[in-house]
Amino acid sequence: MASGPSGLEDVSKYPNLVAEFERRDVQEADMLGIMGRNFIRVLQAVEDIALSKQHERLLEDDVKPFFSIATATQRGWVAIHSERWN
Repeated sequence: MASGPSGLEDVSKYPNLVAEFERRDVQEADMLGIMGRNFIRVLQAVEDIALSKQHERLLEDDVKPFFSIATATQRGWVAIHSERWN
């Protein structure tokens, strides 16, 4: 969505929507239906995108490790019990 209603620019403003419903005396059942349906619509869109991308190759960063477990252990950053790693 390129733009939304004034006062609902992002999800942090969602309480404004509820306040406006209350100001207009919208029944609680209707309010929950509207909000719940929107949530379900968003979840459906997320699932549709996930399904459409399930055969695509995952994006991975090729990042050299900062340190190895051996280096971390030598420097005392990590304590490893030898019997656990045998």
